[in-house]
Amino acid sequence: MYHKRNNAHLLGALLVLLTVLALSGRTLADDLVDCDDRWPWNDDSCVVIADYLVAAVGASAAPLIRRLSDDSRYSVIAFEAGRYLLDDPNVKYGASAYNVYGDLNTYFWPMKTEYDPVRGKVDDIMVGYGSGGGSAVNGMMYSRPSQAYLKVLNQWGGADWTPAAVNADYKAIENFTIVDGPSVASTRGTNGYINVRRPAVGPTSGSGALAALLAQWTAGASGLNVTDDYNDPSKPSNAFGSFARYQLFQTPEGERETSVNAFLPKSILNPDGTSADPQRQLRVFWEAQVQSVIIDPFRKVARGLVYLINGKTRTAYARKEVVLANNIFTTKILQQSGIGPASLLTANGINVIVDNPNVGANLQNHASISLPFRANPLHGLGYPGNDYAALYSGGAFLPSWNAAGPLTNLSLLSETRKYQLIWFAGFTSLFVGPLQPKSAGYEKITSAATHRNPRFNDLALSDPADLTDMANFLFNFVQNTLFPYIHAQDPTYEIGWAPWNSVDEAKAYIKANAGKTLHYCCHARMAPSAAQGVVDSRGRVFGVPNLRVVGAPAFPFVPDATPASLAELHGWRVAGFMIQDRAPRGPFRRGARRAARRAL
Repeated sequence: MYHKRNNAHLLGALLVLLTVLALSGRTLADDLVDCDDRWPWNDDSCVVIADYLVAAVGASAAPLIRRLSDDSRYSVIAFEAGRYLLDDPNVKYGASAYNVYGDLNTYFWPMKTEYDPVRGKVDDIMVGYGSGGGSAVNGMMYSRPSQAYLKVLNQWGGADWTPAAVNADYKAIENFTIVDGPSVASTRGTNGYINVRRPAVGPTSGSGALAALLAQWTAGASGLNVTDDYNDPSKPSNAFGSFARYQLFQTPEGERETSVNAFLPKSILNPDGTSADPQRQLRVFWEAQVQSVIIDPFRKVARGLVYLINGKTRTAYARKEVVLANNIFTTKILQQSGIGPASLLTANGINVIVDNPNVGANLQNHASISLPFRANPLHGLGYPGNDYAALYSGGAFLPSWNAAGPLTNLSLLSETRKYQLIWFAGFTSLFVGPLQPKSAGYEKITSAATHRNPRFNDLALSDPADLTDMANFLFNFVQNTLFPYIHAQDPTYEIGWAPWNSVDEAKAYIKANAGKTLHYCCHARMAPSAAQGVVDSRGRVFGVPNLRVVGAPAFPFVPDATPASLAELHGWRVAGFMIQDRAPRGPFRRGARRAARRAL
């Protein structure tokens, strides 16, 4: 509809006008009916219409869908390119997670980055594919951003994103349990939707004791404390330090807690996508891939979605709003719909609806590196303790570091976290991830054809400051501070790489061995204006009313934590903003459907 051809814009306008006339009662064909009034909804002879349309059912979409559909007066229809995964044992059980990564075509959308000139390689882009999105295939780590990061979020999101408001919503949606150890802080949620679990520390022997030892040794080397709860907002200093147990997206039984399991359980949504609650107007289409947004070319208002299902291209219309929650495909869909850099859209034969060069820009990700080490086998090298759901032997959040020591002012609590450590005792490796990179990349469509994958490159470590900072951290802290301290406690612990003699040698090692996480974000960033970003503080796309973006693409900067918790929180909060923004509506009456359609 938006391809640039002679009189294409007039044709597009005519098609939209005819659709509006058809849906307002002046039908073009006798068999054109609202799918709300007849089953099945994906019948060829009907048009899908709902109050809200949501593209994808991933980490951020599930809480949004739940919150919007809680009001039975409003209908919600969502489209997910993957399948329903809650009953899949490889997703359900944390110990089976490695089976997921052994079957990329089933659980991930197959894509590759463009060539990375710093690292000299091309990377697989492993995008979660199915119900829950990334929350169904990630490492299950639950970490809130630090309070320092929330202040940055506040600067970009204004009054809608104060730390107090964010912390209150985190508490509202959490159900945090500690298997052993101290009681849960009053600032943490214990009656919310998302099961968050801190596994047991483990027995007095075996790798449970190893996790505690590694936490103590990291604390001794860094001068920072061992923390019981790195997510406690009442103690910002706890955001830094080491710990024996990660907090995980897990049920009390130790099973994976995906966003769909948390917000759209089987009491809400049936596996076939129909509503399990007769009072809830909810429908999810599985294996339905959203391709573009339908935009009124005159008023530039979002009207619906184009999607592919069962090999057929279909359309759906929204009485109120359209929400994109497709993570890395969000900016592709925006660009395919005529929202993005004018030069890029014109070059690909797409009519420009909104010229915004920020769409697809500012793409960020966490780089990573895995360092081998040798350990004392008597400490146990399997899963931590007897808890097979614990997954990791502890870790730490730390500041930057150079030859003079840590680069932070912890007394002022004004710094974001800079590095994350994850001990994988079972593989005798230490994962190191920089959390606040300056590097940013891009996402750009390559064709007006919606089935084409975009050009995609996060360009992690492309900013020289990021590479220098990471090399300083690895050389000065990990190699020359942390491991010498550990070796002094137990001489069997040694580094497993050829020692670097300088920061420059550490840089060369990083270039040859660094990898990527799956934490893509910020390519449709939240900002005060279109000059700086793509959406406002409430997720509304600048220049296109009735269109919003939720989840990681809307983050202004990559968080100083794993992003899953912030993605779910963002979906929850944007749903709240949508509820606040919508006009009051009277009691729902089925006989009023045709009148409601005239709002289109």
